[in-house]
Amino acid sequence: GWDWSPDGQYVVFAHQADPRINTARRDGDISIVNAMEHAPEGGHTFATRELVTGGGVEGSPYFSPNGEWVAYVSTGDQPEPVGLGDIFVVAAEGGEPRKLHDTHDRSGGLLGWHADGDAVLVLESIGTRRHLQALPTDGSAPRPLTSGDGVLGSPSIAADADRMAFVWQTPDDPADVYVSPAGAWAPAPITDMHADVEVPAMGRTELLTGRSQDGEFEIEGLLTYPVGYEPGPRVPHVLNVHGGPAGVFSQSFTGSPSIYMIQTFAQEGYAVLRPNPRGSTGYGKEFRYANVRDWGFGDMDDLMAGVDHVIDMGVADADQLLLMGWSYGGYMTSFAVTRTDRFK
Repeated sequence: GWDWSPDGQYVVFAHQADPRINTARRDGDISIVNAMEHAPEGGHTFATRELVTGGGVEGSPYFSPNGEWVAYVSTGDQPEPVGLGDIFVVAAEGGEPRKLHDTHDRSGGLLGWHADGDAVLVLESIGTRRHLQALPTDGSAPRPLTSGDGVLGSPSIAADADRMAFVWQTPDDPADVYVSPAGAWAPAPITDMHADVEVPAMGRTELLTGRSQDGEFEIEGLLTYPVGYEPGPRVPHVLNVHGGPAGVFSQSFTGSPSIYMIQTFAQEGYAVLRPNPRGSTGYGKEFRYANVRDWGFGDMDDLMAGVDHVIDMGVADADQLLLMGWSYGGYMTSFAVTRTDRFK
């Protein structure tokens, strides 16, 4: 990541010692280069100074509107390969960095500064939703700028900070561009990108919640019913496991193309459950770290509890259970069939 200073004289940038993939997770600092001034030795070398160094991994730096501060994402004083991104600020002239208040997920989707310079903007998963929040630089708690069931993406706040534009989608509605007042959430669409697309009948999607088998966590999952489903006969049921393991199933449009196209299964009469077991993003650091050195055990118990929940609802046929997943979900698929014969 990198960013220009407001006066166009400096560039702040994140860097690491070498480009190897393991280094990216275990090393990263932030420096400032004077884009207008050559270093004393001349040539094409510009004057550069270190701004943030230390034992953690730093990235995504942004200058404040007045150019006096730099906000950035950091793992803290040590690398955190599982995933951690807290927000810090430091004086552009150098000094001791200051950590801001924890965000909901501590996953560091830093987008830049609010126009008034009193807060930075963070986009994070909040359970199955994704929303924008303002994180004050005085250390107080973040305040939500958006809300509702759905997934927000690519937000951009107007220069005078009176309005913002963003992409919005829900399980039933594909992505379109919306605008809203920046100070009062009132989303209104300004595009209808899919007006000429004949959308077939779709299976509805429901958010399910329940306790893990060990009682440690509340687990969420998205259940998509077969097209035209009516309570009564039980239906074949697919358990879909996300990657990561620190991925997350969100309330995005279920008719979008993907590795496993949810509405294709719904059209063929299957119910599809997409749980977020322990280890998933969107539920805080403790939850995301909860399957460290426990792959396929506690998280699989969470997945199976979700399957049992859909059976207890009278939806799933216990004799027609199927399992699929990619990346970590592929690992879980391969591992699960060594632990249970419930999947056909």
